[in-house]
Amino acid sequence: MPTFLNYIRDGIELLDDVAPNTVANFLNYIRDGDYDGTFFHRAIPDFVLQGGGFSLGSDGVLSEVTSDPPVNNEFRLSNIRGTVAMAKLGGNPNSATNQWFINLVDNSAILDAQNGGFTVFARVIGDGMDVVDAIVAQPIFDFGDTFTDTPTINYSQGDTVLRENFVNINSMTVIETTLTSTGTATPASVRTGASVLFTVTVTPGTNPASTGITVTADLTSIGGSTAQALFDDGTNGDVTAGDNVFSFLANVPSGVTSGDQSISVSVSDAISRSGTTSVALTVSAGQTFSITDRAAVSLSSEGASATPVFGYGHVEADDGMTPPAGLAMLRLRVGEVLVTEAAMSAALPIKRSRIYAEVDGSENAAVVINNPNDETASVSFFFTDSEGNDFGGGDFPIGANEQMIGLLDQAPFNGPSSLNGTLTLDASLTVSVIAVRVLVNEREEFLLTPLPIVDLDSPGSEDGILFPLFTANGGWSSQVVLVNPTDTTLTGTVEFKILGGGETAVTVDSVAGTSFNYSISPRSSQNMAVSNVSPSLTLGWVEVTPTGSSTPSGTTIISFSDGAVTLSEAGVPAVPAGNAFRLYSEVSGDFFAGELGAIQTFLSIANVSSDTATITIQPYGLDGTSVGLTGTLLLPENGQAAVFLNQVPGLEALPIPFLGVLRVLSTTSISVTGVQARFNERFEFLFTATGPVDETAPEITSDVFFPFLADGGGWSSEFVLFSGAEGQDSSGRLRFIDSNGDALDLSVSSTSPQTTP
Repeated sequence: MPTFLNYIRDGIELLDDVAPNTVANFLNYIRDGDYDGTFFHRAIPDFVLQGGGFSLGSDGVLSEVTSDPPVNNEFRLSNIRGTVAMAKLGGNPNSATNQWFINLVDNSAILDAQNGGFTVFARVIGDGMDVVDAIVAQPIFDFGDTFTDTPTINYSQGDTVLRENFVNINSMTVIETTLTSTGTATPASVRTGASVLFTVTVTPGTNPASTGITVTADLTSIGGSTAQALFDDGTNGDVTAGDNVFSFLANVPSGVTSGDQSISVSVSDAISRSGTTSVALTVSAGQTFSITDRAAVSLSSEGASATPVFGYGHVEADDGMTPPAGLAMLRLRVGEVLVTEAAMSAALPIKRSRIYAEVDGSENAAVVINNPNDETASVSFFFTDSEGNDFGGGDFPIGANEQMIGLLDQAPFNGPSSLNGTLTLDASLTVSVIAVRVLVNEREEFLLTPLPIVDLDSPGSEDGILFPLFTANGGWSSQVVLVNPTDTTLTGTVEFKILGGGETAVTVDSVAGTSFNYSISPRSSQNMAVSNVSPSLTLGWVEVTPTGSSTPSGTTIISFSDGAVTLSEAGVPAVPAGNAFRLYSEVSGDFFAGELGAIQTFLSIANVSSDTATITIQPYGLDGTSVGLTGTLLLPENGQAAVFLNQVPGLEALPIPFLGVLRVLSTTSISVTGVQARFNERFEFLFTATGPVDETAPEITSDVFFPFLADGGGWSSEFVLFSGAEGQDSSGRLRFIDSNGDALDLSVSSTSPQTTP
């Protein structure tokens, strides 16, 4: 027969939430050792089994357990089979001390209404009642007085009663009935298709110490098992074996419903102690998109929060699809006034890159690096000055899916307070990178201009580069920035050309001319500040021709001021010559009347051939259908068109508002860029360049990224996805990730397609 020690250890649960004072009273007797060596002195079949009052020593001396002060009655639960209640004196509900009994049957009709009700403070669990029934089934003898119904073992009438003839309680031990545990999910917010590490830290039970601990989680809400085991053996995401920290690395598949999840976790040990906890997880399924050929979708964040959040966007195409072209518009408001708007194209991840680095008083640059991998990336860097001298190297880690944002003269780069050169980056994994020129204007407002990223692992052009727009005078100025991607000095010429064809005289660094030589030290850069000898506004384009086989990369930085304050800046990157381009376009309000919030698309198209170019412009709405109008331009040899969209011949009746995709087709090679212009709440002219995509460019098969987004605290972001190649349909998800690597549940609204005539 099992001993009562096993019964106590495995089968009694104290109900301190029901009868706290009675449980405390019972525990005092246990901790004082009062119940050790006692025996069950009363067993009445179909009624109760009672103990806690007496012990018989090996010397045959009967002893009574010394009583503590009585405990007040706490009757709340019925005396049904398997419950444990306190014995007490008749007619005195508050007389319970040390004796207790186990109800063998449902005694509620007798004991609940008698003497104030007998206080139930525990219950038998597991197989404990089998032990109780076995005790009551032993021979019961009448030894007189209090011992008229005493169960015995191996006893015959008339024999001397020995200790071993009673059913003894050798000892009682207090143990914890519930394991304690806490759980976390890393990251706490995860996008579908990514992994999440569940970690549960268990505090083992004591007296005796827990062994054989098991932890299981219900992962059905994220597409997993109903009872997924967590591990403490150094596998499945667990770091240290045997430290009672249990882990499991789970994948959240596509199709899981987005929103907050509470993952239930169960913990148990070898002696059936158990506990539960829960792990909070937020799932972000991302913003789905489906785009047909020549169509687009525009998604805008609300920017309503007072606290800004930063992050990046991850464009994932569905199986069998290629990612669409993309453009992110970053906007910053001070109060109610829009002070800057910067357009950034979606980009492929890279490993080795170089950017133009300028730090000088009000000018700086912010570098944003996103690690979209599920492991830490290491990034090394160094600066190069204008003479080609490398300095200031270092390295830093970026955690899985995390984002690093740093100014050049601050951590982690810690560059000098004055610099004109480059920053070179080398990552252990492919990362997405963006650099943004930060100009603090005369009103101490931030003007942001994206800078091109040079992929050092991608061969550059050998035929020169083209900048489709520069401006000078009339409040306008330009800088031509060239970056050397090689370890040798690059030389060549920079030619400035005007609208009607031919070259134009400009002043570069106090020298007048139409063509200027450049010489760029290894790994460095050169900045040509452009002004004009003419008092009137000059528009044109720039051709860079190398003297060797390697061509620099670069951008033109165009600035506009009202004479006292720099109001806006834009970066126009180099655009290789082609015959068919697409770009996102927007027209709204009465722009030419200076209407508040009015927007116009400005086109700059350079004919880089020696033949006359016929340019065809075809507008398509967001739904991919034609607006039924076609614009036409004729450009002479080396000529340029610089025109607002609804001033293009044939597009004067363009429906307003218009949002959609422009196809720009040419009979000769051209270079083209778009500029989105608007009037802000101070009726000031702001603009940003919206780069085109070449319809004939090689197909992209990997994911692409919007390297930077901001929302709240005056920031907002717009994300534009559009079909970039003839015949391209695309569908998938745009996921948002914050700087900590957690999925960002960014609230965005979609612009509805216009109805075309």
